[in-house]
Amino acid sequence: MKRVAVSIMYDGTRYHGFQRQRELSTVESAILPVLRSCSPPEGLDYSYSSRTDRDVSSFWQTLTFLVRDDCDVEDLLARLQRPEEGIGVWGFREVDLEFHARYWALWRDYVFVDRTENYKCDRFEELNAILKNVLSIRVHDFLYKDYKRRLGSLSLERRILRVQVFPVGEHIILWVRGESFPTHYVRRLADFLRKYECGRGFKTHIGSWKPGAAEGWRLFLTGVRYPVSMKRLLSPVELVKRVFKQTKIGSFELQLLSSFLSSSKRVLSPFGVLSW
Repeated sequence: MKRVAVSIMYDGTRYHGFQRQRELSTVESAILPVLRSCSPPEGLDYSYSSRTDRDVSSFWQTLTFLVRDDCDVEDLLARLQRPEEGIGVWGFREVDLEFHARYWALWRDYVFVDRTENYKCDRFEELNAILKNVLSIRVHDFLYKDYKRRLGSLSLERRILRVQVFPVGEHIILWVRGESFPTHYVRRLADFLRKYECGRGFKTHIGSWKPGAAEGWRLFLTGVRYPVSMKRLLSPVELVKRVFKQTKIGSFELQLLSSFLSSSKRVLSPFGVLSW
C-alpha cells in the first residue's frame, strides 16, 4: 500500500461544484470511481486541498489517496485524464502515508477575474488600501453580517496572507492568498469591492454594504503550496487549452489566468513576479 497525490484542473462551469451531491454532476462524482478501482482493503483515505462551489474552476486542485501495491498507477492517471469532460491531470507524486491534501497545505491562491465596468471606484491605490484593512483583521464576520443568525458557533477567524487588485486592460484581477477560507469568501470580497465608492473609507463602507456574492464562474483556484512539489506529467498551460475547450469562460480570461500557473516558489503573473 502507498499514498499518491495528483494535481488536477477542471472546468467548474460544467459541474455543480466539487463535492458529491445526490443526483447532481460534480467533479468528485466523476473521479471517485476511478480512484476506488485501486483502493486497498483499508479504504481510500482520500482528501483534497480545497472545496470549490458550483461554477468555480480549478487549475490546481490536489487529491491524495491510498492505492494497492499492485495498482497500475500510470493506467489510473490515464483514466483520470478526461479533458472532453472538463477534467485533466497535470501533476503526480508518491507521498508520505501521513500526507493530507487539506492539512498539509501551506497556503491556497484564488483569483477572481472581473470587468472594470462592475466597479464603482477605479482608484486602485484606494482599493488596495481598503484591502490592507481587510488584512489587518482576523475575524471576517463583516462579510457575513447577513448570516449572523445562521452562523452560530462557526468561527470566521482566518489567516489571509495577501490580497491585491490589479487592472489589466478592461479587466480587474482580485488575487487572494490564505491558509483557509470561509465559504464564498473571495466572491463576497469581490462584491464588497465592487460596491465601494471612492472616498468612503473602510468602516463607512462596512456599514452601508448590502452583502452579496459575485459570480462563481469568475473565480479560480490557481495554486496550492505544499512542503513538496509535484512531478509534472503535462504542461498545465497546455492542458488548460484541452480542459477548457468547451467552456463558457472567455479565451482572454483563460490566457490571463494561465500566467498564474507555476510550480516554483514564485507566482508568475502579468504584473511581474509575486513572491510568497
